[in-house]
Amino acid sequence: MLGTLRRRIARLAFAVGAGAMMSCLVAVLAAMCWVPTAATGSRGSGRVHRSGDVEVISLSTERTLWVRYDTYLVFCARFDDPAAIDRGLDAAAQWLDVSEVDCTEEVAVIQCGWPLPAFRGVALPSRMLGTEYEHAVRLRPAPASGRHTQFRMIPLQPLWLGLLVDSSFFAALAVGISAIPWCRRRARIRRGLCPSCAYPVGDSSPCTECGWTMATAPQRPTSTAITPQNPHRRTANE
Repeated sequence: MLGTLRRRIARLAFAVGAGAMMSCLVAVLAAMCWVPTAATGSRGSGRVHRSGDVEVISLSTERTLWVRYDTYLVFCARFDDPAAIDRGLDAAAQWLDVSEVDCTEEVAVIQCGWPLPAFRGVALPSRMLGTEYEHAVRLRPAPASGRHTQFRMIPLQPLWLGLLVDSSFFAALAVGISAIPWCRRRARIRRGLCPSCAYPVGDSSPCTECGWTMATAPQRPTSTAITPQNPHRRTANE
């Protein structure tokens, strides 16, 4: 009983680990194979966040089955109050989940994974310092022409809800695939076929075609109860 429980726990742990590895692999391959193009993009929804005089404006959104790519613009309406601008920039950076942003700065955010986005990365292009990447690894620009091809990256920041859903999906898929041979053997046994070669054997064992033998559990020997005799008991001959 304990050995069977340990085997089941080991199989479950293996399935969960395989699901997590598959979700990571899907996200990495999606980021490496995807190239931003204008054909898959659409215009942004406009202002999505505002804190004082600082606004975050959605410029464009590109979605595929595996990748979501958003570009934002940090815009300052007025520059007469530096303290208010600093507070607004801090709020915008917190909303974008980056370390810091500047006014009139464009921010590119990529999310990869399937069936839900599991990882996220950010690119912060700057006119003075060049493009900085947060929670991401920069990829070589694609040869195809496009507006944001220089922002290709592999995201590294986990989105825990999406990672949990993706890992559970791939774990269930792995369990289902591994259970196919067992279900096939059980179906053959119910139909009176050899579970190894599907030859009709009925109730006989071993199989006359491939020599497969049904494993039977050893039967416990029946013990005969011995009744102790009473030494003080008199028999009929005494």
